[in-house]
Amino acid sequence: MLDNRTLYEKNVQDRNQLRYLIGLIVRWKQNFKYARARRIARKRGATIGEGVIMPISLAKRANSNLTIGNHSSIQTNKIDIRSSVTRKPCHHWSRNRNYHNIT
Repeated sequence: MLDNRTLYEKNVQDRNQLRYLIGLIVRWKQNFKYARARRIARKRGATIGEGVIMPISLAKRANSNLTIGNHSSIQTNKIDIRSSVTRKPCHHWSRNRNYHNIT
């Protein structure tokens, strides 16, 4: 019988429960860390959307000048927040899955 699954599908579907639980714990730990960063930044007065990924060091420096849209990722804390900083999500990429035909 032919197996029409891709190699990725085989690896994911054939893993045992221990591997699944280890992966779940790792993802939960990362999610907790990012949720904590969002909570710290909001407490300090920043406007932070949902699903934002940002370092805790930036969250601790955040103030009311920092605005980050939903589902954005910031990988640095070297942002000058003495003046207003706005990071909006790039909806263009999420709507258009055909990246090669972008004008």
